[in-house]
Amino acid sequence: AAEGTEGGSDRPTSDVDVLLANAGCERFVLRCVENELPPNLIHCLRLLRVLELQHDHAVAMRFQRERERRRAEGGADGSGSDANYDDADNDGGGNTNDGGGNTNEDDDSASLPATRPVSTRAAKKVSRLLCLLCADASVGEQLRPHLFGLLALSGASYPRSGVHIATAASDVILAFAASCLSASLVWFLHDRKMIVHMTDDVKELCSAAAPSASAPSNSRCLYGPDAEEAGLWVVALKTVVRLVAASCRHRCDELLRDYDAAGGYRVLAHAIARSEGGRAAKLLELVTALACCRTDGDGTGAGRGDERDADELDGPSLDLAEAKAATNAQAFEIVDELMVRSVSLIRAYAESNDGRRPEFRPRADFAAMARFSVDYAWDDLASPSTSASTSASTSSPSSPEPPKADLVSELLVTTLQLYSDHAKNFDLIESEYHTLSHYILAFPSFSDVSVKVLTLKTLEYVCTGLAVADSAVPLKVATEVFAAMSERLLKEAGKMATVAAREGGTEPKREGTDDANEEKENDERRENAFRTMVQDAQLLCETLVKLLEFDERVGYVMLDCGFLGAKIDDMLDLIMTTVMGVYVSTRPRDENDDDDEGNDEGKEKEETALDGESAQPSPTVSTTMDEIYECVCRVLKNVVLNPEARAVHGERGNNSMRTEQTIAPDSSLNTFLTVGVLHLGDKASKAALGVFEGMMSKNHDELLRSDMACIIDLIDKFDPAVGGSPTSSSNREADASSSTVPNADTKVDKLFIARQNAMLDMLANILATNEPAQEVFRSCGGFECIVRIFFRLAGSINAPKSDQQENDPDNGDSPEDDENKAMSSAVMKLLESAFKLVATATRPVSRNQKNSSDLSTPPLAIDILGEDDASITGTVMSSTAAPSTANLMYLRNYGFY
Repeated sequence: AAEGTEGGSDRPTSDVDVLLANAGCERFVLRCVENELPPNLIHCLRLLRVLELQHDHAVAMRFQRERERRRAEGGADGSGSDANYDDADNDGGGNTNDGGGNTNEDDDSASLPATRPVSTRAAKKVSRLLCLLCADASVGEQLRPHLFGLLALSGASYPRSGVHIATAASDVILAFAASCLSASLVWFLHDRKMIVHMTDDVKELCSAAAPSASAPSNSRCLYGPDAEEAGLWVVALKTVVRLVAASCRHRCDELLRDYDAAGGYRVLAHAIARSEGGRAAKLLELVTALACCRTDGDGTGAGRGDERDADELDGPSLDLAEAKAATNAQAFEIVDELMVRSVSLIRAYAESNDGRRPEFRPRADFAAMARFSVDYAWDDLASPSTSASTSASTSSPSSPEPPKADLVSELLVTTLQLYSDHAKNFDLIESEYHTLSHYILAFPSFSDVSVKVLTLKTLEYVCTGLAVADSAVPLKVATEVFAAMSERLLKEAGKMATVAAREGGTEPKREGTDDANEEKENDERRENAFRTMVQDAQLLCETLVKLLEFDERVGYVMLDCGFLGAKIDDMLDLIMTTVMGVYVSTRPRDENDDDDEGNDEGKEKEETALDGESAQPSPTVSTTMDEIYECVCRVLKNVVLNPEARAVHGERGNNSMRTEQTIAPDSSLNTFLTVGVLHLGDKASKAALGVFEGMMSKNHDELLRSDMACIIDLIDKFDPAVGGSPTSSSNREADASSSTVPNADTKVDKLFIARQNAMLDMLANILATNEPAQEVFRSCGGFECIVRIFFRLAGSINAPKSDQQENDPDNGDSPEDDENKAMSSAVMKLLESAFKLVATATRPVSRNQKNSSDLSTPPLAIDILGEDDASITGTVMSSTAAPSTANLMYLRNYGFY
């Protein structure tokens, strides 16, 4: 067979070719078994290995003899002659320098030439024929006496030219395990300790154990890293693991116990940690196979002996669905160990906590772990030279060595594969090892965006695709990480605002000095770190919003974490410290503004006024806090829709995602939202109003009244005249005609008008869908607020230029004209929104009407009450009148028009 492996196609057809060509014939397997072909083919594989060993040894010996002859002749340049010899004697194939060793002729350790294999085609044909025969279960018993020799081939030592023999033997063993294995043969393998011997061979191959005494010292066989590079580790481990996994399908876990007793789990972990990326991924697939091995069989003694019934011996006893259940959780310790060694955050946490890993028990401090993760990630992003992850991995000599390949992504893929294979796997594995919780905790510290995305997608799959999964712990970790990231970003945004204010002030700059350059580099690193963490917060926000929209139980978990309590209070303190301490506006101020003193008063906020309501409004186009604030509001918009979000409650039933914890009523939510409207940028203001709209569209109780009063008070605070005194909430019931009218010289801020416009549009959306809100709007003084807006707009638009200026062709539009046009447009939009709100408040709510923001502006409201209206008697409104009808009567009685 070896002679027919190389050369052209004109060679005569061998017996193996004839057998392969007739493999589909009837009784082909029977005739082969009768002539004992399967055992002879195993002998062929073993002889092919010997052939490759001898050929490799002969080539090496000839090379050494030629080298010694040239030395004796005193050749001055032996390296080039050696190379020429190799080309001539090695049939022109292979590489002349295997491994890149020293080529000095005086060095006896110089690398020998690589040997060209001589049995590639022969091994392929023999393996193919054996695999065809092993597809028939009747072949198994005939191979029983020859199994030891066959199984030994997968983990045996090979030169580089004999790797194909190991692959061919592995294919045969896998075919045997899939079709020929039975309970009787499993016990035979156990009694002969074949799995133990195979595991010992793998240890020696992976250099996890000392080489056996029978191995020649001058052997050219591959061990250690050389064997890994050639793929022998994957071949040997795949063979033994697949064989063990196949045996567990026959109600017998004896081979699995043999594999464990021989240290198979440790060998597999050792091989994964020291393999290159692609081969490490292949080895990780074996962990899935081991985890799905059945360990709860009833087969103590099952299948032992030939006296057992044939039906009992043959065929697997488990269906495909149950075969994917991860009942052997011990195998997952490999993933857990490699995760600890791969994820830098876990190593850093252990070094900071006396070797203790993050714990995810019910009473664990998730908030503290999340803060550590975010601080670690920030230090890693903003550190000047050595990253935090590098220092964490090398600071302690006792810390585990990281794997050779980056396995962070591969480990998560393996975990996701197990979770998706069977519905019970998540609870079986996560309850013990908390792999997903570890990854979510380390989410901010991952440098690869694809790992971050995969982590969040895994969380989404668990919460949406596994109906019976208890995902409370991963959700709690995600909530705490999001809150910690938001707080850290708000804190850093305040620092950046302080730096911007310092650079824009009168403080002398030290440009050109080393300290100035270093400070500039630090600022740039912090800014880059800030942008990176903002993107991470947005990714996590997207996931939380999706989960909140999918399952209301996610809202309960976030409430249990205090998201509407302490978390909002902490973030509000950070925002108010910045807003009330330094001026955070990035909007350029008008240098010609005469009201400098008023602006200075707006900048110098009192740091003690942390309620956010006593300060003058300072709206801006954008601030450094806007994106973080918007993310928080997007989550809040869904959390507040929970029925228990804004009420005091204790025990919440028996749901596993609920705990016995009392949540403070409403906490500082309204103040948090008010600060965003009053002091932050347009994006933050829009997000805050979105939360208000979500709450007020669903509420029908006193909370609706308090929210409506808060919005109307906010509208009054935005007096368009900069520096003017806003109408206090206590004066809302006063006559609208008493409002102060700004004079023509008053400077009007368009941002104030824009904020009022946004709030009026929001109220129109609420009143169009929530009928009780129409009555609450009237009772809270909403119509009076609109009248005050009309009075305040008087004189806000300057008079046009004279006709002479308008007719002068050389006189273009001045900056004052442009400003006047922009102001006119803003005022007209505000008036349109005001009349739209009046029309919505006096129009009955249609049950099938879409949100009013999807409709065109309704016509102006007019008094259309007829004399025959049964719900109204004289000028007194009936208690049974619809809110829209009552609003129309209210406008008639008080002369709105």
